[in-house]
Amino acid sequence: MNKPANRSRDFVSFGGIGNASALAKFYAMLANGGEIGGHRFFGTDTIKLMTTTISDGLDRVFEIPTAFSAGFMKDSASTHRKIFGPSANAFGHPGAGGSHAFADLENKTSFAYVMNQMEQSVLPNEKSLRLVDAIYAS
Repeated sequence: MNKPANRSRDFVSFGGIGNASALAKFYAMLANGGEIGGHRFFGTDTIKLMTTTISDGLDRVFEIPTAFSAGFMKDSASTHRKIFGPSANAFGHPGAGGSHAFADLENKTSFAYVMNQMEQSVLPNEKSLRLVDAIYAS
């Protein structure tokens, strides 16, 4: 993915490239109801689709309870370890190597974590989850 030619190719459900600051800004816009810097990028109906759970159950790939909204992952109602914070309306996505980003409209919070060395995982690692816990601990 470090080659510009690969970055410009279409990959369905793959290929979102950004640093932690860019991801946090994107999710901050979503956490603010689709608006940032005086510009509206998503309407309330679209934001509602992002927060509304469409499917929830045992993921056949991850073999853990997962849930999805329109375009985003959510915490399953049956999972014990929340990866997107305490709000049932929070949504986001983990990424290759352990990256992790989400929006929490209820608490007006965005979060983004990327690492400088990828792990063999597509789910958030313990370091990322501790950072999420720290945000909500105060």
